[in-house]
Amino acid sequence: MSEYESTARLGTVVSTDKGPNVMEFSFVLEGGPKEIIARRGEFVSVVTDNGIVIARVQDLLRTNRYYQHAEAVREYQSRGEPLRTIFPTDRWQYTIAKVRVLGLWFENQTARPYFAVSPGAVVRRIDEDTLAAFLRLDNKEGLDLGTLAYQSLKFTPSINRLLSKHLAILAMSGAGKSYFISVLLEELLSRKKKQGRLSVVVIDVHGEYSYLKDIKPEDLGLPDTEFEVEHIR
Repeated sequence: MSEYESTARLGTVVSTDKGPNVMEFSFVLEGGPKEIIARRGEFVSVVTDNGIVIARVQDLLRTNRYYQHAEAVREYQSRGEPLRTIFPTDRWQYTIAKVRVLGLWFENQTARPYFAVSPGAVVRRIDEDTLAAFLRLDNKEGLDLGTLAYQSLKFTPSINRLLSKHLAILAMSGAGKSYFISVLLEELLSRKKKQGRLSVVVIDVHGEYSYLKDIKPEDLGLPDTEFEVEHIR
């Protein structure tokens, strides 16, 4: 068993009407009926002969064959006899995770997916070193924008890769776009000169970032002399 294959098992890939295909697949989670071992938004992986397929959980479906027929459930309810008191319903409850393939990691390089994983393949929790390399995170000079959900991995993208061309932050109302931008601005302001700085112009028609005018050097971990106008270049 390789070091990577020693990471925790999450489940097994299954065949469905729509997959596995190149971009999507489903797997049955291991563990008991009440256990939660995978979450929506979590990164997962499948080790293949052609590299590591890296994917992200899009949705979770919990099913139980004893509750598939509404008329039967209704009949037992009307008798005052819940199904679980008559049948071993817990034994037949399981969870299916639907995932979206993000890419392929092979020989320390990212590649577009070009094959479907095999039914019966083992799905594992992703190794964080592999995920950091796949996302091209920069732990030394990158922007500290938070921690990835369900991981203990800090999201530290390279400033060059993130901002060298175009960046659009898109999400539904209330998802945290403004908060994310405020964190990004604070990270840019707190960068030391040797790390490389960017000039920032904020057009704030709604006054969401007015607090920045009251920010102090110590709030960003900078000495007073580093926060004078002539030094912010």
